[in-house]
Amino acid sequence: MAVGVDVRGAPETPAEPAPSAPRRRFPYLLAGALVAAWLVPLATDALAIDWVLPLLLWVSVASLLRAGRTVLDRLIIALGFLVGAAPVAGLVISYWPWGLRPVPLAGFAFTGLVAIAVLLRRRPALPTAVRAGDLVTLGLSVLSFAAVFWPYRHAGKAERFALIAAGGDYANHFVLYDAIRKIGGYTFLNPGPTRGMMWDQLVPYPQGLHLTAAILASFIRSGGAQAPSALTELNTFVWFEPATFVFMCVAVVWALRWIAGPSLRPWVALPIGILGVSYVAFGDLITLLWLGYWPEVAAIGEFAILVAVLVRPLPRIREQVLLLVALVVAICFTYFLMLPTVAVGLAGWLWVYRRRLRGHWRFTIVSGLLGAGLASIMVYVNAVAAPFAEHVAQGGTILHPDKRNLIVFTLLAFALAVAAARRSAVWRMYLLVLLASVGLVAGIGIYQEIRVHAVLYYFFKAEHILMAVDVLGLGAAAPLLSRAIGRVRGTDLRPTVRGLAALSRAAVPSAALSLAAVAALGPFLSDTFARQYEQGRQAWRWPATVALEVYHTVPAQTGTVTVVWPGAGRGVPAHATHWSNVLLRDYGHGWPAPFYVADNDASLEKLFEFTPYRVRVVTDNQTVVAQVKEILNRRPEFASRVEILVLPPMPKAWP
Repeated sequence: MAVGVDVRGAPETPAEPAPSAPRRRFPYLLAGALVAAWLVPLATDALAIDWVLPLLLWVSVASLLRAGRTVLDRLIIALGFLVGAAPVAGLVISYWPWGLRPVPLAGFAFTGLVAIAVLLRRRPALPTAVRAGDLVTLGLSVLSFAAVFWPYRHAGKAERFALIAAGGDYANHFVLYDAIRKIGGYTFLNPGPTRGMMWDQLVPYPQGLHLTAAILASFIRSGGAQAPSALTELNTFVWFEPATFVFMCVAVVWALRWIAGPSLRPWVALPIGILGVSYVAFGDLITLLWLGYWPEVAAIGEFAILVAVLVRPLPRIREQVLLLVALVVAICFTYFLMLPTVAVGLAGWLWVYRRRLRGHWRFTIVSGLLGAGLASIMVYVNAVAAPFAEHVAQGGTILHPDKRNLIVFTLLAFALAVAAARRSAVWRMYLLVLLASVGLVAGIGIYQEIRVHAVLYYFFKAEHILMAVDVLGLGAAAPLLSRAIGRVRGTDLRPTVRGLAALSRAAVPSAALSLAAVAALGPFLSDTFARQYEQGRQAWRWPATVALEVYHTVPAQTGTVTVVWPGAGRGVPAHATHWSNVLLRDYGHGWPAPFYVADNDASLEKLFEFTPYRVRVVTDNQTVVAQVKEILNRRPEFASRVEILVLPPMPKAWP
């Protein structure tokens, strides 16, 4: 029986909405992304082009961020996250079974990014905007790259070694890097397998940068295992220090522009940026490259990015908090002398921007506690081995910065920041960081004067931190210079007489001020340290040549102390001895040898007394052979463990 129902006035029952196309495709996109996260590393590894994976990872991280209006901003911020993530990942890598192999490193990294994208519900996207100010920043980055790598342009392997051979600290950093390559993780977590190749005092040294370099070396060489030859590892390692110095220059220049904000227009940014990059690349900081202070260089770059986002925060609070955590972790795992300044800056940021943190306090506290726990690991390990009060009072080899330049730049940055701080919370925050940096220098100086009645190593290291902060303050000159340089609008760029006149009103004073900055700080008008570096005159060929000859001639013997002594007044025997033990991978036993040979004197008998191990005296001088034999005749107890090795004539030129 049919029943008729009138439904003309009844409301329609809404139909079940069909799932949207993106939702239907999501499982397939997720599965494809996870498969690609492993297939891409497998493909690059098969083709031996794993070096593309770090670049792809960098861009992928940048594509998931939303802070930063331009591609350059996004990439720098992404780099800040990566330099903090790599040391933390090292805590896991040190225990997993795959070591530093490129495929699992990249596979898990990309898998993690896919998971983050799902949790944040973000699709990869990069901004297309490119500002003229970014072009200035990129141009200054190219300038710093050219300045740092200029001596490398025609250098072979031996000459590249000579360029870094003066850095005794860099030899120690190579030992740490090489040991991490051997065990596939942090040495402070597993020092046993590296005991013979490492000096015990290096085990608690902050190792985040060394592990990051060891990971990058795996991608560069498409192999995660330590090379059988230390020289093979060194041929890769020599590139890391100059590349890190370029990173520092780029970070400082970008931070300067970020802090200055929109007021730093291109023609104003050019002279300010050239003045800043000249002070960094051609001033006293270039000596850090020569002396081998590799972690300090990296930490200053990380610190510059941290100061930039403390002073002018990212628009997204949670990205801001996580970036601060990542950078603090990076600094603690790299070189944490600037931690007091960082602490003052963080406290100031929490107070000045407290209203923006409303609604995000729980996230901020949880993230901060997690970051503090991770950051404290390396600080604790280092503090147990060398208490800070004792460590800060110690001396060391360092070149003293030019006090006149430092005072001028500090007072200039202070004056500019005070003027700008009246109307801007950004510059009030910068002023706080600047004063904290000055306080760090003064505090270390006062402590050392009270403790040892002299200013020593870490006082001058603190001055390096202040130099970077000074450069960041130059952006406060933007309003002042804008009046002198003028402004070019888009309509002024038309190819007309009036347009060219408007352009020249900005370009001419900008170029003149840029040339003035180069003339004042560049390496062209006087025989500065930077000029000597650019010309290759700071390359220490003698110790590099001798160390390579020892490496190729003297067989490696575990448990043997190798000492190079050609006689008084020849070369740099301490550096040649240091690098020889490092390249022979026996620095764990040979570390005392450099301390017993100076340019004009050697205390070989005291060395024989000090060490219980076998000692090889390497020389080309028969007078030295006679002196050693005389010691052995007089002290027969040394005869069974002292050996004399005579090499072909060593170079006579110094260095």
